[in-house]
Amino acid sequence: MKSKTSFKSLNYLCAIALAFFCYAFCSVGCQFEAESGSRESPGLKNKEEQQQPKVIQIYALGRLEPASRVRKISAPFGTQGVRVEKLFVQEGDEVDEGAILARLDNATQLQAELDQAQSQVSVTEAKLIQIEAGAKLADIKSKELAADGFKLEMEKNKKKLQRIQQLRDKNVVTQEELEERTWEYEQTRLNYEQARANWESIKEVRETDVAVAREEVYSARSNLEKKRADLLHADIKAPIKGRILRIHTLAGEKLGDNALLEMGNVEEMHAVAEVYEADLNKLKIGMPAKVYVSSLQQTLSGSVCELGQLVARKDVLSNDPVSDTDARVVEVRIKLDAESTPLVQRLSQARVEVSMDLSSTEESTNTKAISPQVTKQR
Repeated sequence: MKSKTSFKSLNYLCAIALAFFCYAFCSVGCQFEAESGSRESPGLKNKEEQQQPKVIQIYALGRLEPASRVRKISAPFGTQGVRVEKLFVQEGDEVDEGAILARLDNATQLQAELDQAQSQVSVTEAKLIQIEAGAKLADIKSKELAADGFKLEMEKNKKKLQRIQQLRDKNVVTQEELEERTWEYEQTRLNYEQARANWESIKEVRETDVAVAREEVYSARSNLEKKRADLLHADIKAPIKGRILRIHTLAGEKLGDNALLEMGNVEEMHAVAEVYEADLNKLKIGMPAKVYVSSLQQTLSGSVCELGQLVARKDVLSNDPVSDTDARVVEVRIKLDAESTPLVQRLSQARVEVSMDLSSTEESTNTKAISPQVTKQR
């Protein structure tokens, strides 16, 4: 009985030893595999990084626009509330730079003010000439003769006074007669001095009078130039050569805050792409681009011609309801090829999808793209 119990105990110990051996073997194997995996992970990680696709295209939403931009032609300052008397253009017309687009109804009033200013200039100029020339010879002669007349009368009264004084010394005449003769002499002397002063004054041309007259001429001429400029504002002219895209104010309507019309030079068209600010440093001037115009169902070719300088919110929004409408973007202008321009000359502000190819940049730096990947605005 004792031997049978010992045999069972031995079997139990063997089973425990076998289980411990299996556990130890599995633990060593797992640790070896883990260490082997950890030694291989850097290579695998680098391999995954090498196989990670690179960005070779940038997609963005945008709009079509003339290379000259869309110009909003407004009335000059100070003409608010004035009506458009006549409109000389229609939508779709081609106009040259400086062409008259419209005429305002204050043109007649401004022309009258210009004529009045011209007359004022003529008056002040004539006055200046008159002052510089001095008085007329006849007026000068008249003043001289008047002075000579008072001089003769003064000398006559002087002699009378001398005789009265002699008689008074002999007590032949009274003191009252002497005083009367003295008063007559002083009166004629003062008259003579005044007449002579008038004669000298009329002969003199003072520099101060000439200076004042010249300032009046300058002021009148300045006012004339202002009236000429005001009259020019009665005609609204085209600042550039281009096409009339849209008219906002018709003949007979008042000019308000809205522009008179919009125009642009459509002989060269651009696509304005709104690129995320983070992708801007990947773009370069001359980089090829494709522009898909949904209204034409066509893809047009072009190249990057201008990179924006201002980060702002998106203007062109996608149809995705979960798109980031507050994304910060930079405008990038794509110059369309010559053969593509005629197709979109009537589609200013049309929504487009733009893709810019970065593979040309990769090739220029001898870098091969493994597989295409795009960054697309939602």
